[in-house]
Amino acid sequence: MRDGLAHRGPDSDGIIVAESLSLGMTRLKINDFLTGDQPFYSEDGRVAVIGNGEIYNASALRVRAEKAGHQFRSRSDIEVVVHLYEELGTESFSLLRGMFAIAVVDFRSRYLHLARDPIGEKPLFYTESSGAFLFASELRSLLASQLVSPTVRSDVMGEYLVTGYVEEPRTVISGVSKVPPGSFLSMCLDSGEYTAQRFWSFEDMKGRQPPTVDELDDLIRSALRDTMTSDAGVALALSAGLDSSLLAALMAHEGFDVAAISVGFDDEGAQQEPEDVLAGRLAQRLSIPFTRRVISTQDVARSFAEMCWQRDEPIADITGSAYAALAETTRSVGRSVLVTGQGGDELFWGYPWVREAARAVALSRANREQESSWRRNTRWSKLAVLLHDKSLRRNYRSFALGQFFAARGVATAQLSAGDGALSLFPFHPNFSAHLEDQRALRSAEAPSLQRFNLASDTSSFLFTEAIFRSYLLNNGLAQTDRLSMAFSIENRSPLIFQPLVEAVVGGRRREDDCFLAPKALLKSVAARYLPDDVVFRQKTGFAPPVNSWIAAIRDCYFEEFSDPLIVKLGLVTSVASEYMTGVIPCDWLIWTRLATLELWLRKLAEHLGQPLLVD
Repeated sequence: MRDGLAHRGPDSDGIIVAESLSLGMTRLKINDFLTGDQPFYSEDGRVAVIGNGEIYNASALRVRAEKAGHQFRSRSDIEVVVHLYEELGTESFSLLRGMFAIAVVDFRSRYLHLARDPIGEKPLFYTESSGAFLFASELRSLLASQLVSPTVRSDVMGEYLVTGYVEEPRTVISGVSKVPPGSFLSMCLDSGEYTAQRFWSFEDMKGRQPPTVDELDDLIRSALRDTMTSDAGVALALSAGLDSSLLAALMAHEGFDVAAISVGFDDEGAQQEPEDVLAGRLAQRLSIPFTRRVISTQDVARSFAEMCWQRDEPIADITGSAYAALAETTRSVGRSVLVTGQGGDELFWGYPWVREAARAVALSRANREQESSWRRNTRWSKLAVLLHDKSLRRNYRSFALGQFFAARGVATAQLSAGDGALSLFPFHPNFSAHLEDQRALRSAEAPSLQRFNLASDTSSFLFTEAIFRSYLLNNGLAQTDRLSMAFSIENRSPLIFQPLVEAVVGGRRREDDCFLAPKALLKSVAARYLPDDVVFRQKTGFAPPVNSWIAAIRDCYFEEFSDPLIVKLGLVTSVASEYMTGVIPCDWLIWTRLATLELWLRKLAEHLGQPLLVD
């Protein structure tokens, strides 16, 4: 299991063996190269800790522990955890600021505690199987133990075809779960019984006055300084977008040693000014060293199956090849940390479909009579007919669907005063065709529902939590972590640093800000550091040559797509083969989800050397 995680930590490893307990870890050296090897023990040897990630407020916590009389053997951020735990027990987890998956063994109380960071940047899988309790940073590590049955869950296929991922805490493998973000799991080493408990959640976030421009500026710069803490070299994933452009300007302003990296394509299509060209121009303005990586369509096709496997789970996002190229290039220029603007769209209303949904719900609450005019609108009436969830159709009169369906990445919102539920999952704008394809493959299952307090929470707060706990967590963060770690690169995202999220989202709990212009707050800060042509450039989004890539991938794996494993396993109907080979045209999102699942499952069977099962 440990050796299967060598790519996440190629520099050193460690192990804890005591009675019936065995824990292993691998280390990527980012800070404290000489004395930071794990595991770490308390002074009396009765508490041990291993961890993955970075504790950004370790310096302040270290001072606190030293004042309490604790002695340190290293400068490692993870060593802080063991001494903080000695003082506070599991309450210590709520004091950690960063991205982490941590295991604490308390030999005094005979408990094992597994804790995961609040936003969910670092993964933490666990399962009970063959009389053993296992946990790991990747699903493949658990499966490599040969103690976990490679049984694919058939009941999540409908959801996967709709969203392109399996929503946490479940996974595609039966019996394997994830520790939820902001939670810890405690297991008694004697009885094997365990419980889970949250130490941070959106629901517990206190409402506050929204941050001023000065306060937001300070918060972003503070987040950047903390996330730039590294003895290893740091690179920035730079695009033409506002988020990474602002980070680049702040890095230059603060005098950080950073290199900028951007990915371009050999087939730029109709783009007049490709994003990587614009990124290079900004880097030159800021005097930041810049590397442009161009990936060819054939390279994408040849590496697609391996990239699907590197993501550790079937996460169907066609842009994954670009993320992998960024990580690989970061390694090639001698850097070990990659800073990204990830989370900026989710936190600052960058996605039109989320912004418009929040606006619709807010308007609905303010003026219920508007709902009848929305329903009479031809577009909304047509969409009501297309909805596949019967409960949505039945309760449509009480839903404020608004323009949730109007733009790219259409999502479904279910808001009902009766059950207090909201469900958010991404959809393609060609709504009817997408459902048609999905139904041909498998009868649609209703998505899981997340619970909210509709009586007191603002629309802006609800939808921010929803996008963080769905698309960002299950697609963005999961994909970025696995693909960066596949090349032994640590990804860091200052724009979802916990204090920044708490300030912005806490303000939303008090008052709606979804009616502001897109990214208005962030632009107000960016205008202090960037020229207007960058700050107010029209958002274009990441636009790889999708059609060219799909055609090349189809040609490269035509044999596999002609006789698909996903059909043999009974996960989808036989029409999947005709979709994947192009005999029957289908929506490109559906195609990507089928191809990703097919190639990932084939890789899984190949690595395990045994047939897969289905429940």
